[in-house]
Amino acid sequence: MSDKIDDRSRRQFLRVCREEPFRIFFPAGALLGVFGVSLWPLFYFGAGIAYPNIAHARLMIEGFMASFIFGFLGTAGPRITSAPHFSLAELGPIFTLDLLAAGLHIGGSDRIGALAAAPRSNPGLQLYSDAAIG
Repeated sequence: MSDKIDDRSRRQFLRVCREEPFRIFFPAGALLGVFGVSLWPLFYFGAGIAYPNIAHARLMIEGFMASFIFGFLGTAGPRITSAPHFSLAELGPIFTLDLLAAGLHIGGSDRIGALAAAPRSNPGLQLYSDAAIG
């Protein structure tokens, strides 16, 4: 009986997330934003992390802002334009790449993190920003 209830609640949660992706993207974006800002106090209090200029910028833009953009547009877009909601095949990779890119930036792998974020953004702009960083 409990397996049946768990399966039903899981399917309902996935359906709600497909129709209203802000429910998973907004909390993830808020956590990424808090972490992106907390890199500075950690650095200045000597927590042993490298100077966080690139990691901070990437977390705030590719983590915090991208999460809120995908959450808002994924929720409001279909309602405004009568377009179909995200499918799980679309929502899963977008959310996974969002968190993967953020994790790579936190770990200091900025170039690989930029590659993980590239499919979610304008590839031409991404190549330009990578060339500007060096």
